[in-house]
Amino acid sequence: MSNNNYTNNEIDYDKKFRVAYEDRWKSQFCYQYGVERIDGRGGCARLLDDEKYLGKTLHPPGMDHWALWGKDGQALIYTFEPYGMCMDCFKDLIAFCDEHGLTFKLGMRSFYAPGLSSLFILWDPKKKRIR
Repeated sequence: MSNNNYTNNEIDYDKKFRVAYEDRWKSQFCYQYGVERIDGRGGCARLLDDEKYLGKTLHPPGMDHWALWGKDGQALIYTFEPYGMCMDCFKDLIAFCDEHGLTFKLGMRSFYAPGLSSLFILWDPKKKRIR
């Protein structure tokens, strides 16, 4: 088997795995955090109670495959799923969260590409309590 075929088979397997589990894992996420997926316009800016971000889009460093989650239309959680982050990216993310009054958690169950990407969960601790 050539490397090219192996890579194609591997990608095909990853896609099948994602399709099989993505909806179930998103449902579990919604249940665990008491949220639903909401309109993502504005990105992370929707978590902030700061008028200077009204109508603007804001994303954290390292952002890839992002989504916004909330309840009754209020944004409560922002997730993103990068394929990898170096130490400097973590430092930048911590600085971003400190600047905007947010915190984050690294989850192990990525929806987008399980086993290839990581799930980062950001929230405003004044609005939502997450363990």
